[in-house]
Amino acid sequence: MADNGFSIESSAFMEALGGSKAFLEEAGIVELRLRAGRIADRARALAPEGSGDDPHPGRLKADIGIKGEGVEASGPYIEVGTTEPEGFFQEYGTIDDPPNPFMRPAIAENSK
Repeated sequence: MADNGFSIESSAFMEALGGSKAFLEEAGIVELRLRAGRIADRARALAPEGSGDDPHPGRLKADIGIKGEGVEASGPYIEVGTTEPEGFFQEYGTIDDPPNPFMRPAIAENSK
């Protein structure tokens, strides 16, 4: 191999590379948190308030937000949504009620 006057000590390089990975993952989480916040805000704006027979009006809107985050082999992730069971039925509908999507449009609007 030709000597170009440039060399890398592999252990120091690998140590620095590990630190870079953690830095980039944290930077990715920060950006994802910002996007997740926009998605949650829009989903709350689109979510229904509830009807006259709803024993907990507003509970669905209040529950929409960041539900988890972490880093997997594929990279950082953020979970945005609701844990209210009504959310699923509003999003996809039931045999008696048509869908009233709020999460999918919020995600679509903020995926660009």
